[in-house]
Amino acid sequence: MTTVVLRPNATDSNTLWGFASGATGSAHAATADELDTSYIDSLAGGVRTIVLGLGTSALPAGAVTKAVKVDVRVRGNSSSFTTFSLALAGVSILGTRAEYTTGLGAAWFAGSTGLLAATLSQTQIDALQVLLTTTFNDQQFSRVAVDVMYVAIPVVAVTAVTPDPYT
Repeated sequence: MTTVVLRPNATDSNTLWGFASGATGSAHAATADELDTSYIDSLAGGVRTIVLGLGTSALPAGAVTKAVKVDVRVRGNSSSFTTFSLALAGVSILGTRAEYTTGLGAAWFAGSTGLLAATLSQTQIDALQVLLTTTFNDQQFSRVAVDVMYVAIPVVAVTAVTPDPYT
């Protein structure tokens, strides 16, 4: 199987999430890099939800997706939970995962939905999003990525042999 990694390239909606420590310009920029020094931070208020749009990748003709996985780096208030999942049109479709966070200043925790069986069309891959939700303030995400695993099935033209040797 081949894996392509999709990273945030758009902030499709944002309710009560801010930028922290080195984050420049946008939530998707803060979560798309490999650094823990730039991240998004949930603010005080009610339910905090952010939907991050992902970059796209054209799969080879005939390729079939087999699985997806959401990976995040998270930390936050002790005794609190944050959920993350794969989404289309802002609605969770696969892999809702709740992560328990152990406290600000704690080491970043690598969270994952694990491999999720999925057969996605190219149109769905182009529209994938990551949905992050919490009811707690000071939940922090530094990295978000989605792995799309696929099998390339070559499209081959077959020419008939004439005369047919089996008739």
